[in-house]
Amino acid sequence: MHGLIVKITAVEGKRDELIAILLQGTRDMPGCLSYIVARDPADATTIWVTEVWDDQASHTASMSLAAVQEAIAGGKPLIARFEQRVVTEPVGGHGLTTAGANKIARHGGLSYLEISALDAQQSAAFYGQVLGWRTERREANDHRFEDATGYLIGRWVSPRAISQEPGWLPYFYVNHIDDAVGRVVEHGGEIVKTPYPEGNLWVATVRDPAGNVLGLWQAGPRSSGRRASTREGVEPVAADCRSSQAGGGTSMKSPAAVSVAPWLSLRNGARAVEFYKAAFGAKEVYRVEDPAGSVVSRLSIEGAEFWLSDESPEHANFSPESLGGGTVKMILTVADPDSIFATAVAAGAREVSPVQEGHGWRVGRIVDPFGHHWEIGHPVVT
Repeated sequence: MHGLIVKITAVEGKRDELIAILLQGTRDMPGCLSYIVARDPADATTIWVTEVWDDQASHTASMSLAAVQEAIAGGKPLIARFEQRVVTEPVGGHGLTTAGANKIARHGGLSYLEISALDAQQSAAFYGQVLGWRTERREANDHRFEDATGYLIGRWVSPRAISQEPGWLPYFYVNHIDDAVGRVVEHGGEIVKTPYPEGNLWVATVRDPAGNVLGLWQAGPRSSGRRASTREGVEPVAADCRSSQAGGGTSMKSPAAVSVAPWLSLRNGARAVEFYKAAFGAKEVYRVEDPAGSVVSRLSIEGAEFWLSDESPEHANFSPESLGGGTVKMILTVADPDSIFATAVAAGAREVSPVQEGHGWRVGRIVDPFGHHWEIGHPVVT
């Protein structure tokens, strides 16, 4: 094992702020067995950091992680100086987990898990993207994993009954609950229950691509790398900076695709989400909600996405009901406009003009219960 003991002197009055940054940067560091940040009770500016790693290579690789780089950048202005740095060779001790196989062989600890899968490769990709698991393909349909902590290993098995309503529901910790839920949908899963408070935790339940139910939880205040507000300034992020487990801990960014998506302002956003699900078969991809019940939601109709939120007149976002009409129309192109049109009307929309052919289209027009007009149709092939 590889150990470090570091003495840091903080800028006067900035020790607690620096400690918070150091602790934030310690999450999800592969190979880290122990990381302790402590105040020196005899000096109001001194911090002691004690680290234990599998080996020196794990510590070196951690310096490239996005969270560590962010902590370094944020903490540097708050550091007056580094006073000591001692390299040690840890041999064990109470509370210190040893490296390698002994991390798995823990009496009474969950160490090995077989997960049902319809498509092992798809499930491996899902858990890798959502939870950061390291995966390995040994044979055609033999996919193994090690979780992000290194304490749990296993594989995906098929066929086996899928636990649609499990008696034992596993919960996995995530750094950002909203980001994790968003990745669930992006990678073939679905939301069972959107994030909700449970004491000082945020909790959600989801299904993986095979239908297995699992829980996600985050401690402390709800936070998201996607910087969201339920009223104004929601900035969805198309690419995250995440550590690559397979690449030895280097950070990677995916290029953001160019797209344009409409954003509907309306009254009673939560009810609108349910309407669009019933009328158009929409799936909710992302959602934030404030304590008053206002929502921001991203919806997908067979991959065609749009956003909605409760109106906020203080930010000049008005619903058609407040304006007495709208300034835009939505055009929904589908293979079977007659069926979708009828379903929308049955869900509570009002017919403006029936589905009929004209100008090279078969199309009808409705107004939804929130004042937005939709033309539903498709081009006529001649």
